[in-house]
Order: sequence, then C-alpha cells, then structure tokens
Amino acid sequence: MEYQQEWDSINAVVYAESIEEKNKFYTKWAATYDDDLAGVDSVGNQNMIKLAFKYIRNEASCLMLDVAAGTGRTAKFYKDTGYKGQIDAIEMNAAMLDIAIKKGLYRKTYCFTITDDGPLPVVDDTYDVVTVAAAFTTNHLPQGCIRYMVKALKSRGVMIFNSRKTEGNAEYQKILFGHLDDMVKASKIVLLKKEEITYYGKPCKETGKPMPGFVFVYRKL
Repeated sequence: MEYQQEWDSINAVVYAESIEEKNKFYTKWAATYDDDLAGVDSVGNQNMIKLAFKYIRNEASCLMLDVAAGTGRTAKFYKDTGYKGQIDAIEMNAAMLDIAIKKGLYRKTYCFTITDDGPLPVVDDTYDVVTVAAAFTTNHLPQGCIRYMVKALKSRGVMIFNSRKTEGNAEYQKILFGHLDDMVKASKIVLLKKEEITYYGKPCKETGKPMPGFVFVYRKL
C-alpha cells in the first residue's frame, strides 16, 4: 500500500491495546506526525473547520477549547482559515503538546488525560466553542467524556467534532451517540448539523479507498 509507513503509524495508535501503549507511540511519532498526516491527505480536520465557521461566533472575544489537540494542527487550520478568537488546548501527550506550544497558537494548555469519570481541567460554562478533531474514535477519547465537554460550554455555545465512518468505528460511535442522544432528550443540547466528509484522501487499509467521515455540530441549550 502507498504510504505504508504513515498508515502503520496511524493504525498503531488507533488500534493500541492500552492508553500507555498509545501514549508511548505518540511520543515516538510526534516529530513526524504533521508530515505523516499530510502525506496521507488527512483532510478531515480542514473539512470540519470549513463547516465550523457557519456556526461559531468568529470574533476576537470568542474562546475555543481544542480537545485532544495533538501538535496543534487543528488550531493552526482554524487560525489559517481566519479564526479571530483565542484557543485553549487539552492534550494527554507531553511531546505532542510541546510541539503545539511552540507554534504559539494557544492562550492556555493542559497536559491531561481525559477519562469517563472526571471533569476536564477547565471551568464549566467557559467556552464559546469546543472542537474535537480525529479523537472520537476507537481507543482514543472515552465516549462518556463528551458530557464534560458540554459542561465546559457556555449556554448557546457550539461543540464541533468529526469521526471516522468505518466498520471498525461503528461500535464506538454507537456508545458515543447514546450519550449524545441522552443529552438531546434532556434538552441540554441540540443537533445543528451532520455532514459526511472526506476524512483521509488517500486509500486506507480499512476500505482500500479514501476514508469517509462525519462532522457533527451541536449547540448547548
């Protein structure tokens, strides 16, 4: 397969058997992470951000939380696309976050491992936007943590995330959307948009074709 090394790195973290294994590989991968994703035409984040600008309040006073921020690719795409506000970041891997910090994109950063059980290291009702790129997938963010992301939003704030559209991600998404549906039924959030996108432009191991994905936009009520 073309770009075999890059796909091997991506699959190593997606299919890691533990948080510890995944974190060790991210540390090893951090220096080439941006280039490797560019090599396989990882456009899921850019496509998410194009849609995001239809829903966010793009003003200097807007405050965004970038969850699972990695090396800051998502924040850079937001800034390069014209985002005017400030951005905070949460990322569990210190090597990845160090690269992100050096890009000068963030107001505050938190090196923190997100779990199902505890709150985020931020104050509730703080953010106008919570954005999550490529982290709602198997063996990455635990699905129940999405409740705490909603808590971090101000009333009328917007949560925007993307996710792979693959068979391997279907069971993960079923649990994730169980949590989201519960919050919709409880009138805590409302779905504004679901749109299919290209996630990876190069043929992937799972399908042998470019990988599709979805973008979801929710508003906190």
